[in-house]
Amino acid sequence: MTSVLCVGIAVLDYVFAVGAMPARPEKYRAKDLAVIGGGIAANAAVAVARLGGKALLATRLGTDATGDAIVAELEREGVDCSPTLRFDGLRSPTSAVLIDEAGERLVVSYSDPQIPSDPAALPTKLPAGTRAVLHSRSGGSQDDIRRTFTLADTPALGAFANEEARGSWTLAVVDRAARDTGRLERWALELSLATVHRFHTASDGVRGELLGASPRRT
Repeated sequence: MTSVLCVGIAVLDYVFAVGAMPARPEKYRAKDLAVIGGGIAANAAVAVARLGGKALLATRLGTDATGDAIVAELEREGVDCSPTLRFDGLRSPTSAVLIDEAGERLVVSYSDPQIPSDPAALPTKLPAGTRAVLHSRSGGSQDDIRRTFTLADTPALGAFANEEARGSWTLAVVDRAARDTGRLERWALELSLATVHRFHTASDGVRGELLGASPRRT
């Protein structure tokens, strides 16, 4: 199962259906009301979970009832909220959304300015199983494919920044071209590190070699 870590905002939306957008500062009556979760990262995590992936959400919430409602709905959708941080005494993001009969909307949102925005609040380690696609359908019919992958040409490698280099690394090779023939005789994966134990995004590289007969199109 593919794991996707979504990082960003999660909101509780109060969505009001109105006949027309308010034109004067007075009291209006809504035709309907829906209280639903929102926020770009939260919506993405729900989409991943509904499509059968393993979704994780790293966001920042208060320890209030709004935050409880956000987490509860996400967990019902199958989203893992363990990377989410909760801050005592602070308020979670919420929005009032007005939608008129023409489908136009007006949004008033609130995020507690006291919730830390420093990236240091993000998880320092990626979830187990994080991966990056290095090479996809670009070898043609050549044999002995040798490539060096860096952050410049493979931004997905940034997912491994600050990960511990020691341990087990896996290179998965899959032939998804049904009409190709051939065999994989040998492969090697070499990690080039700026320091002994950790990745640094400015200078890391990953080199992969696929040696032997590459698939040939028939």
